[in-house]
Amino acid sequence: MKTFKDILTESVEAAVDIPAYRFVAPDGNLCGANAKALGASKAATKTGQQCPVMILGVAIIETGGAVTAQQEVTSDSLGRAVTVGNVGVSSVIALDIDTTVTPTVGVSVPAGEVPVLSSAAQPDLVESASCEAVSTGTASAVNTVSGGALPVKINGMALDSADGAGEFIRVVLK
Repeated sequence: MKTFKDILTESVEAAVDIPAYRFVAPDGNLCGANAKALGASKAATKTGQQCPVMILGVAIIETGGAVTAQQEVTSDSLGRAVTVGNVGVSSVIALDIDTTVTPTVGVSVPAGEVPVLSSAAQPDLVESASCEAVSTGTASAVNTVSGGALPVKINGMALDSADGAGEFIRVVLK
């Protein structure tokens, strides 16, 4: 039998029907995918009623997939616990850039002033790239920029493992 340890509970008006043991958003909705939760619902609550939400302690949470103990968890689109690696967000961002257009650098000299011709006396200039072709959607070359995973909203750490969706685990809320 799984047990919980409630340290602090807050009530929030349910914006939708909220099942028990799900991550709840601060606005009273079920927590969305990779969203930061206010806490965990302690009881099934109908729309418009006050939902008891545990915001500090060890909560019981329904899983949305396999979870390994001692892994950080976030929310899936139904407010269930999933491991950070199972969120399903893309980690690659593609940028369309027209490499045939030369960026322009704009430098202006105030009226009545004499431009500085010596590079040693010239202050550093900040370049401002301008590519009209990209902003009008006529990019002809594609460069891909990739990096690490997008920021993930951690809602807690799993104390138990689960083999799949629909199981209940203990989560230390964060």
